Amino acid sequence: MVTGGQIDRSIGRTLGDLLATRPGITGSSFAPGAASRPVIRGLDNYRVRIQENGIGSHDVSEIGEDHAVPIDPLSTQKIEVIRGPATLRYGSQAIGGVVSAENNRIPTAIPLRGFAGEVKGALSSVDKGIEGAVLLDAGKDNFAVHADAFGRSASDYRIPSYPYLFPGDEAPVVGNRQPNSAMRADGQSLGGSYFFQGGYAGVSISRYASFYRVPGLEASETNTRIDLEQLRVQSKGEFRPQSGAIETIRYWAGATDYKHDELANENGFDGVQQTYTNKELEGRVETQFTPFDLRWATCRPRSARRLDTSG
Repeated sequence: MVTGGQIDRSIGRTLGDLLATRPGITGSSFAPGAASRPVIRGLDNYRVRIQENGIGSHDVSEIGEDHAVPIDPLSTQKIEVIRGPATLRYGSQAIGGVVSAENNRIPTAIPLRGFAGEVKGALSSVDKGIEGAVLLDAGKDNFAVHADAFGRSASDYRIPSYPYLFPGDEAPVVGNRQPNSAMRADGQSLGGSYFFQGGYAGVSISRYASFYRVPGLEASETNTRIDLEQLRVQSKGEFRPQSGAIETIRYWAGATDYKHDELANENGFDGVQQTYTNKELEGRVETQFTPFDLRWATCRPRSARRLDTSG
């Protein structure tokens, strides 16, 4: 579990960088500060599910290491890493684990005194980086709303020595900064919830955009960069019926429209070389039953077996 305070104190700009110091977890770090997907006990890609508020990230980061995860720590209030049998709750595919990012984009409670706000900001000297975020929550009677906006940018980061181990015969000239490592990202969200006796239901809409460059010898020569944008609509709710058998019914639903362009200078053409799009729907309903006492139960095992062999 990574709390909000730990996220604020961390210098990680991606989920992979943020969790890289946790036991058994590392990041792909293909494009530092931009594209770094969590790797849990050596398992990654399709074997590790990444989700936000119970719904998958719905990107294409599991297809290529240079593809970013459209979830930013600036808008995240808690991150939980789920391993073991508990991952079956989210499907049989996430055998490596689940990285669950949570925020208040769909309010689950009315803020104390009716209003709450948070402002974040940071600077970094190694890459002339700057980042900031504003998160606002308000509520009254049966309604609560949330709004947030964030942004970050960084130039090529400084390096202590020549970055390429095997540059080839025509080694490129490199100064004191890693070529083709700049990035920028921003996002906005608006959501609200209605509270009623025994539960709530809410919906949110959010946007994430990122433009980042991919470092490396070949990628720097072709000026490779990725322009990404995702629009996301999500809903979740909870109902606690006055029933002796059922304690809670919860639901999650989401729809996303994702696109990114891969740009490079190849064969004399500097522009879009490839485009990925992903439109995805997801929904899940959970029913939690009231615990009951089985100490009265008895078990009388019976078995039968007949084993034959010949020859």
